[in-house]
Amino acid sequence: MKLKVSKKAIFLFLALIVIGLFICFFLLPETFIPQEVKNKEGIVSATELSISSVYRYDFKEQNYVSDEGNSWQNSDFTRYVYDVAPAGATLEKCYYFLYDNVKKETTFIGQRKCNANLTITVGENKNCLSQGELACTLYIYAVDNVGNLGEMAAVTYHIDWESPKIGKPYQENQNFISEVSDNIEVNYCWFYLDGENRGAMKIENGLATFNYKINEEEKHAVYVRCADQYNAEKEEYLNIASSGLFETVAFKNQPPKISSCKVSPTQGNKGTNFSFQIEASDPNGDNLNYNWYFGDGRTSNEKNPNHYYSLSGTFEPKVIISDGRENTVCATAWVIVSK
Repeated sequence: MKLKVSKKAIFLFLALIVIGLFICFFLLPETFIPQEVKNKEGIVSATELSISSVYRYDFKEQNYVSDEGNSWQNSDFTRYVYDVAPAGATLEKCYYFLYDNVKKETTFIGQRKCNANLTITVGENKNCLSQGELACTLYIYAVDNVGNLGEMAAVTYHIDWESPKIGKPYQENQNFISEVSDNIEVNYCWFYLDGENRGAMKIENGLATFNYKINEEEKHAVYVRCADQYNAEKEEYLNIASSGLFETVAFKNQPPKISSCKVSPTQGNKGTNFSFQIEASDPNGDNLNYNWYFGDGRTSNEKNPNHYYSLSGTFEPKVIISDGRENTVCATAWVIVSK
């Protein structure tokens, strides 16, 4: 007796297979916990399904360690995938796929070589094509010779391949400032003076700032370097960029200028209120300090003081003004005080 199978039954059977594959690849839980094979003594315990684990090379320890993910990647990177078949079976095929957690879509599905290195590509139109924290997840699994799909493991990575943008530094008093921006965030900036790293800069509100007092009479070359992320696996900064060069102008101080200094009146007695006045400015815009010497041993640091003489005689008042670097002196007319 021949069994007749209708076209409708065949169609339904194929549809179920397609739906199963769709659920497997596209309707997976958001988070997977990688299952590692702990096999320090070289003895693998019996398992019901194949187990796959992801390992990375530890450059510091110079050994392979379990890849826990959450590392920043800015270019193609390689991982070693370890696959173990269940007891009494062998590995038939091994697979992997990449999921974009930003766009919420699978970006790549493919077969891989079991127990071998696997390279993940990073960048536009590649395996990991969106940037951000937890942007890209690698899923791996194996199929045994019986046809059983093994337990699936997943590792998630932060992705960022764009370098920060750094504005040419400028100077405000003792602060050197650069405007900085990035597609995600600028986390590290350093201040360079004459090619030497003088320290980390403060980053706030899109500005990197470094307070540094330089010799104003010398000319210096200043630039800024920034990085947006740090790869702890390799102990290196990622996406480093440099600003344009800013050259400080050698500062030459000019002494204060006095337009006039005078006293009024120029003659009087012990009860006379003598008024002293000065008109002065500083070419460099510095604040000025005033020191009046009235000739009788008394002084004042006011700009335009008044003074009473307690002794009679002829006195020679003068004023010394300073910008903190240089002084300028001005003498008024003599003051004659009668008894």
